[in-house]
Amino acid sequence: MKNAIRVAARIARSVLILAAVAKTFGMSYFHLLPLLVGVGSNILTKKAPQRPERRTRTVSIVLAAMFSVFTVFANYSNIFRPMMLDTWLLIALCLAGLFLLYWMLLEWLYGRVGKCSLNEKSPPKRTWPLFLISFGATLLCWLPYYLAFFPGISNDDSNWQIRQLLGIEPLSNHHPIAHTMLLKLLVQSGLKLDGTLMTAVAWTSGLQMICVALVFAYTVYRIRKNGIHSAFCVIAAALFAILPYHAMYAITLWKDTWFGVLFLLFSVTLWTVLIQDKAKKAAYYIQCAVLFLSGVGVCLFRTNGFYLMIVALPFAVWAFFKKDKPALAACVVAVAVSAVVLGPVYNKISAKPVDPIEFLSVPVQQISRVITDNGQISAEDVALLNEIVDFDRIPSAYYNRISDNIKNLVREKDNQQFLLDHKGEYLSLWLRLGVRNPLHYIVAYTDGTYGFWYPDVSYWTFLVATETNDLGLANTSKLNAPIIGLPTIWWLENAHKVPVLNLLYSCGAIAWMVLILFGAAMIAKDRKKFMILLPGVLLWLTTIVTTPVFSQLRYIYALAVVLPVYFAVIFNKEEQKEKIT
Repeated sequence: MKNAIRVAARIARSVLILAAVAKTFGMSYFHLLPLLVGVGSNILTKKAPQRPERRTRTVSIVLAAMFSVFTVFANYSNIFRPMMLDTWLLIALCLAGLFLLYWMLLEWLYGRVGKCSLNEKSPPKRTWPLFLISFGATLLCWLPYYLAFFPGISNDDSNWQIRQLLGIEPLSNHHPIAHTMLLKLLVQSGLKLDGTLMTAVAWTSGLQMICVALVFAYTVYRIRKNGIHSAFCVIAAALFAILPYHAMYAITLWKDTWFGVLFLLFSVTLWTVLIQDKAKKAAYYIQCAVLFLSGVGVCLFRTNGFYLMIVALPFAVWAFFKKDKPALAACVVAVAVSAVVLGPVYNKISAKPVDPIEFLSVPVQQISRVITDNGQISAEDVALLNEIVDFDRIPSAYYNRISDNIKNLVREKDNQQFLLDHKGEYLSLWLRLGVRNPLHYIVAYTDGTYGFWYPDVSYWTFLVATETNDLGLANTSKLNAPIIGLPTIWWLENAHKVPVLNLLYSCGAIAWMVLILFGAAMIAKDRKKFMILLPGVLLWLTTIVTTPVFSQLRYIYALAVVLPVYFAVIFNKEEQKEKIT
């Protein structure tokens, strides 16, 4: 009898999963793929080695619930119907089926993660050759891109920053002043070569490329030094070298490249500080100094970098206070120094602050969706909105995937001080409209962010030309050898089509990998692993609540570059104590 019940339960589960997959992805119930997923998932998980521990089950359930919600709402166009009851029943069906699917797969996956290790049996001996080879190979692979897009790539944001550092525009923190000052240092040193801006930009992008390659090579070296198998290090080095977007970001003058590199350096240094032999005090304190400097960089080179560090501090106290006080001190002082720079120092130099509307992309899009779709809104709320934006122009300006159009309308009105003076009233307005128009808010949020939490989304990854400007900057290819140029351009245009590699082009896929690895850290009950991965999760969270665009890799480029470190941390089972020489 019990066997019959089990068989019936498995059949019912397969049918529910089949129906959920078919309905969510707009397939026929007779399509082969839903059938394979429904039946295959049961076969795959049928012979579980043992009942998972409570913590494993809890983490799997939480992530399964998240992934099922992400999947359903990212595909809402296949599910939503005019009849509200019908819509919610379909949503419940799809959520239930996908939840079971993800839950089974995650428990199966975590049951095997605990048995896998990337450690090498014998400790590493000579690792500097790996650093040198990785650095040289990376530069060699990137050089054709540098020559093809000479003197480097700058977008409108970069060009605005160049005008600031040349004194044409007033200094603004809309894009981090720390990055503008770094560009100023590099561009002005380049101007001393022959006095032309083209040469200065070529000098700047070339030095930036070298710096990025150095940090990537150091990361590979440090992963190996921390006891991870050389084969994994070779794979990580190869990905850094051959993925075209790394090369293109290395020669593009925007803050996201530097933030990603600093975030990577902070993460790999944090890992090293937490596992290395503290008896070697000089080496240990050098690593703490690097942790401090990279932490300051994370805070100053992106606005959400500062906030994620603040949120992480209480967890750092919990994780470090007993055994790693110097590491805790490095993080605390980094945040404190950054707070002083972002506040009194920037005020002293009269830098223009970031527009308040810049942080409000999500609520701005939700309110605009209600207005555009003729949702419920009172005359009083219309009058309040008219104080900061031309209400009648919102429907024609609204674009569901990018918030810039509406934010620019607010800037045109030039009354953001009224928003600051009455922020409580506008918060109440946003809440009122959400209660009256919940579906509009859900759809607006989904359309404006889903690329960051759902894998099957494509959007442009990098720029391939300097945007039109009045500075005289333009790309002039110096790559005159077709035997190198043609394969380079072909790979640039087609790398994202290669299976497995294409996952590294997807913001949503990268986010899912980070979340699954973070879940593994929680299952392992390891404070160190938890703390190393926590900043990545916080970076993702701050992105999905502030992003101005539905998907763009540069906003989470830091997660793309730190993935090898996260995999190494989770699959480092021995945590060998490293003695740095």
